Amino acid sequence: MDKSYQQPWHSLPLEAVLGDLNSTPNGLTAAQAKLRLAQIGANRLPAPPRIGPWQILGRQFHNPLIYILGLAALVSVAIGDVKDAGFILAVLAIN
Repeated sequence: MDKSYQQPWHSLPLEAVLGDLNSTPNGLTAAQAKLRLAQIGANRLPAPPRIGPWQILGRQFHNPLIYILGLAALVSVAIGDVKDAGFILAVLAIN
């Protein structure tokens, strides 16, 4: 069905679509369906790549607000306010 039409495919007449697909209004026979399955393959989308637990954990920290809070914790440690830095890090860990 690599024909280029001047009008959108969904607005083509039924006869043109059935002719391009080599089908009938009743659909394919079992033999035709089996043959097309063997020739073309199943009508399935590829499975998305699996995301590992470390990637999921890493994505939790990929946020500008997290960077700002981390920087605030570093500044708190630098000025000697370890309690505030601990609190900020606890908030990040809970998040």
